Amino acid sequence: MFDPLRAYEKIRKYPVVSFDIFDTLVKRNVSNPKGIFNVVEKKLNLRHPEAKIHDFCAMRVQAEQEARRFCDREEITFQQIYDQLKLDSQLCMELKQLEEETELKYCQPNYELKKLYDRCVAEGHTVVITSDMYLPREMIIRILHKCGYTGYKKLYLSSEIGLRKRTGNLYDYLLKDLNEPAKNIIHIGDGKRNDNLIPRFKDIKTLYVDRQQQNTVFLDKEDIFKTDDSLFPFLNNILQKYSDKSDLFRWGYETLGPLLLGFTTWVHEQIIENSIDKAYFLARDMYLVLEIYRKLYGSNNVEYLEVSRKSLRAAYVKKKGRLDAVFDTMTRREYTFREVIDALGVDAYDLDIDIDLSVTFSREISLHKNYEKLNRSVLEALNKKENLTEKYLKKMDLFENKKIAVVDIGWHGTIQNMLESLTEKRLLGLYFGNTVRGYFNSMETKGYWFSFNDETMAIPYLSMTYILEVMLFPKIGTTTGYTEKDGDITPEYDLYEMKSCAQIEQIQNGAMTFVSDFLEFEPDVRLIQCNDATKAFTRLAFKPTLIQVKAFSKIPYEDGKVYSLASSRSFCYYLFHPIRLLKDYKAARWKEGFIKQAIPFIESPHRIAVLGRSIKAKIGLNASK
Repeated sequence: MFDPLRAYEKIRKYPVVSFDIFDTLVKRNVSNPKGIFNVVEKKLNLRHPEAKIHDFCAMRVQAEQEARRFCDREEITFQQIYDQLKLDSQLCMELKQLEEETELKYCQPNYELKKLYDRCVAEGHTVVITSDMYLPREMIIRILHKCGYTGYKKLYLSSEIGLRKRTGNLYDYLLKDLNEPAKNIIHIGDGKRNDNLIPRFKDIKTLYVDRQQQNTVFLDKEDIFKTDDSLFPFLNNILQKYSDKSDLFRWGYETLGPLLLGFTTWVHEQIIENSIDKAYFLARDMYLVLEIYRKLYGSNNVEYLEVSRKSLRAAYVKKKGRLDAVFDTMTRREYTFREVIDALGVDAYDLDIDIDLSVTFSREISLHKNYEKLNRSVLEALNKKENLTEKYLKKMDLFENKKIAVVDIGWHGTIQNMLESLTEKRLLGLYFGNTVRGYFNSMETKGYWFSFNDETMAIPYLSMTYILEVMLFPKIGTTTGYTEKDGDITPEYDLYEMKSCAQIEQIQNGAMTFVSDFLEFEPDVRLIQCNDATKAFTRLAFKPTLIQVKAFSKIPYEDGKVYSLASSRSFCYYLFHPIRLLKDYKAARWKEGFIKQAIPFIESPHRIAVLGRSIKAKIGLNASK
């Protein structure tokens, strides 16, 4: 990574410092300059959908080549390029204006170089800017001003002077104009030939800047510099701005931020396509998504619905009229009778039965000899309680005759199933990802990341579900139920699981900073494709480094009980305690994180985790036959 402090030590003795512009002082949020032409074509076609153009990039490249062939100077002008376009003059004028607007919009400071530039200005060096570029002076000045570059003495542009760095003639012009010996000048740029080799022939010292500098952790150079989209170049460019922030902030910026923004744009698209009258973003996980949604699309017809499996469970079992329905709302295959009545908020002293509540049973509880007794007694206890859950849902207009969507993190649509039963109406579920649970009624669900009818197909995705849920934790406990005061129904909350939420706050602050930055860059953001939005997050979840695992491993995760996300002992310890290894692996929610921490030399913990889950799923299927 470029270090401006070390770089300044190399150039402090030179009175004159010359900077290149593009890929040095200024970065574009595209993988290469041709990306600007693709953006121009998209913008024009959005303006004129009835008269779209195609292959503008190829036409624009060819026009530049033709302009250079016919030009009698070393450098061409912007206008000369557009004079060679074989298009209607009015269309050419519009395309030229769009290209200027796009160049300005897509340019941003190279933040590490700007630190060096500002230091040179502050220390009294004569700073000049030297560039081979066809854009006119006024346009370049606007770009430099937007990126915060002031205080330079001279601006040497090939388009204005007619000479290029490539031939060396622009450097000759610079030396003559400044009337300065070459030994007093150092030039900084990204071109190995134009910015380094050629000026050295003129005895001008140089400092090379890598134009493909990688600032991301989870995206590699191929992602950044071989894409037709602006998301990855934007991330790579602007992450430099936050070099002084914590790793957690930067990881949240790179992984969670794009995922949340991509999901939110998809949710809006689904709401429009499915003519949804009202969308409910479900507590607790969706509070950040709702914040982004309101920032993008406003607050009309969207609500934050404070429900949970815990807050709906008793009303759901009561509605179903049978105790075994509790298994629709819980995750494990087996529970004791006591765990079930505790989950329903029923006091054992209120049950008119004398049975052993420590007995364990599964979904097939009707086979247990004491089931009918417990079933009858629990339902009687539930019927004696006032149904505040239903009152809350009525208060939130869930029973209205409207087409309703629920937005949640997903996986099985458990809460959607409960809400549909309680309200006796069909809902549309919009999720990060979902699979169909066989014993639920048929529901209408859609997944942004994945959507499967076969639960086993989701096995490769399971690790990211736990780490995503942790990243989305708000600073409040889960909704446990409801209370009524002066006729108003309000939620009640459990104790917050985390002793400190500082780690999660850093991740979320990074994510929300990304959203703000990207919306400032692209206010009219449209649907972000899932593969792009999820790429960095997937690499964190599936192939973490040891440093990343240690940062996340002890964060608590609530699933009936509170677990550590991936707490692990050392590899040497597990060599002599294999049984403990199996127990700790079972308790860990983020399996990849546990494996990487327990056995650090494993390169792909995701493959081992998927294999383990697949074996467990097969055993479960065979046991149920």
